[in-house]
Amino acid sequence: LPVLLIALAAFTLFVTGRRTRRLLEDSLRHAARTARLSRYFSPNLAARLADDEIEGALTGRRQRVAVIFIDIRGFTTLGEAMAPDELGSFLSENRRRLAEPVFRHGGTVDKFMGDAIMAVFGSPIQREDDAARAVNCALDMLAAAAHWSAERQDGGLPAVSVGIGAHYGEVFAGAVGDEQLLEYTVIGDTVNVAERLERLSRNLDSDMVVSRTLLQEAGPDGRAAAWRDLTPQELKGHRAPVEALCLQ
Repeated sequence: LPVLLIALAAFTLFVTGRRTRRLLEDSLRHAARTARLSRYFSPNLAARLADDEIEGALTGRRQRVAVIFIDIRGFTTLGEAMAPDELGSFLSENRRRLAEPVFRHGGTVDKFMGDAIMAVFGSPIQREDDAARAVNCALDMLAAAAHWSAERQDGGLPAVSVGIGAHYGEVFAGAVGDEQLLEYTVIGDTVNVAERLERLSRNLDSDMVVSRTLLQEAGPDGRAAAWRDLTPQELKGHRAPVEALCLQ
């Protein structure tokens, strides 16, 4: 009997140990997935996507999204006056301040490209108000940039201004890579149009240029700001003219 009890206790400890180790490994894997996804999504959304049941949303598929491009005006001139370490700090501050509204409105930072940021609303998780949240986010990004610029000027540093382009339409969205390196992105003509509209904002000397499609999809939120109609715009790489409006 004592031998039986010892064997039973040993078996119980073995099973408990294996279960504890499995739970620990699962927890570590979940934490690792969450950390990787946090590069692109808000913390709460990253934690949800790290769950096995929801991570399937990362599988490539076609869907409708709102895309925002934002970059700093005159960045080359600003960068030339900075030492490399100053430039690094400047870009880090730019990303921190302008990505915050994206996460706050439930969007995705798809890419950081030097001083530019590409944000997406509607992927990987779609909501009925994706377009409205994108418009509100873009306006908040302008406010964040203006606040940052005022702080810099108060400290004797050059002002900062940004330009935004935004569009709504169909893309292909999905994750590329494996457990070691995961990149989530959206591609398609909608992305190209948003980027071209951002470039157009520089020529028009407007803070933001958006497509009429985005504002129509956004509903009342799309009319919350003062917009000026533009003539249909011929955009490079896009066959048909795009109806667009700029922020007054």
